[in-house]
Formats: sequence, C-alpha cells, structure tokens
Amino acid sequence: MFESWDKEICVAVSSFDGVKNFVGGKPFRGSPRELAALDKTKMFLERASRVYFGNETCARRLPLRAEIIGAYSLCLSFGKEMSLVLPYAGERDMESVISAAETFSAVNPGGEVIVNDLGVIGLIKEKNIPVKIVLGRLLSRQKRDPRFAEFPHASNIAAEELPLSSFSVPSFSEFFLGLGISRAGFDSLPQGINVSGAGGFEFDAYWPWVYVTSGRSCQLLGARDPKKGKYPLEEPCGKECLVMEMEPEKEGAFYAAQKGNAVWMEVLGPGTMSGNFTRLVYEPVVPA
Repeated sequence: MFESWDKEICVAVSSFDGVKNFVGGKPFRGSPRELAALDKTKMFLERASRVYFGNETCARRLPLRAEIIGAYSLCLSFGKEMSLVLPYAGERDMESVISAAETFSAVNPGGEVIVNDLGVIGLIKEKNIPVKIVLGRLLSRQKRDPRFAEFPHASNIAAEELPLSSFSVPSFSEFFLGLGISRAGFDSLPQGINVSGAGGFEFDAYWPWVYVTSGRSCQLLGARDPKKGKYPLEEPCGKECLVMEMEPEKEGAFYAAQKGNAVWMEVLGPGTMSGNFTRLVYEPVVPA
C-alpha cells in the first residue's frame, strides 16, 4: 500500500543497537517471520529521514541518558532527524521518563517527543521542558480487533464506523490543539483509518506492526525461571524481550507476537487511510 508514498518516512527503533544498525546500514535482528517481511520492505529504510527512538509500552526499556545522547549524535552525523519515544508510566517510573525528556531537550531543544501518557504531557507542560509533543498512537483510541475487518457484518458495529477513532469527536482534537499538540500517530489497521474531519492535525501512519494490548506485567520475565510465575510484577528485568518472543500456537488471519509486556500483529495490507497523513513510521521488526 505504501510503495508509492511520497511524503516523509521515519523508521521506528526501540534500542540503541537498532539506531546503530539503521544508520550503519547493518541487518536487523528478528524472527524469521519478521526478517522475511523486512526483506520485502527494506526500501523504506533507505528512504527514511527521521528516527523514532524509544519504547512505547515499557518504562523498563526507557533509553539511558548516554543512549539518548549517543543516538541523537549518531542521527545528526548521518543527516537524520530524531524523535524520542516515551512510554506510558506509573508513579514509580514517571521521574525517569521526565528525565529522559529533559536529557533529549538539552541536546536538541525544541525536538520532538512522542508521548503515550497524559500524565507525561502534563508534567512536560508543568516543567516547561522545551520539546515539541507528538501524540503517540497509544493515545489515539482505535478499534483494534482484526475480526472487525474479517467479519464486519457479523459484528454489531457498522462497517463505516470501524475506521473511526477518538478524533471523530471534535472536543478530543480541540483539547490537544489547545495544548499546542498538532501531530498524532495511528496504527495502519486492517479496516483502515478515517480522520478526515480532524482539522489542524497532521498524522503519522505506523506500519506494519499494529499495537493490540499491553499491561504492567511481562510474561517473558518468567520464561527462563518457572519459579517466578506466569506474570511476575516486581522481578528484575533482564530485557528478555530483546532475545525472545511468544507466538500463538495457531495462526489466524494476521500474524501476532508478544514481546515484553505488549502484543503486536502484523498488517502488511492495511485498509484505506483517510486524512492528513504526512508521515509513514516504518517498523522493521516488532517494536519491543
């Protein structure tokens, strides 16, 4: 669908190694299924002019100060822009998330920060951190169940309503415009997205990995030690999501995978994207 895309292209990477691989033209690590899709779409890496660096769902994967500075320096030296991606966070992690925003603003005043938490937006505003806030895709509410696209007439939701989101409510976009936020991200869903009525906004289309769900706990924390239980909450994080993932026993209409505390599905052929979409955010592998 995006082969003829003629607007800005960004590449989303969650680790410092991912940034180094991108700017250095080195291969990405991933499962055979991920790498097969990457091989078909690697042209987007060659055309990308901006890096989205960070993790959306897990504060434990927040880049370190040295990694933020190093990633920005790498991007700058290779002629790429960089936006810092921040996750949603609980009270115990909020300070480190805000610290990451301050670190980024110190090396790149006025730079873009992709925010997926209303509390983080509030603190950035309260502390007057000099960054440009972009609304992350986790805050752009969508109907993410792939069964809606497969069986629209079997559901109780009219097919024309499936591509709609929270931006279909005027007060939603007006609220964020009042905060000085005029860009937001969306997943490229099977049923498509319609934000044609949201004036004043520019939109990002994330592709091909669609966010399904996430939570506090990470099932992978107990993958190597059954004594930790299925959903250990307070166990030390060994970043198992960097080296392993979980797949369903049976394949459905879309390939799905869990990495860390989040589940993602691959949608190579999304529906129609209607609205002021000015960026494609290409994700070479599962964003974890």
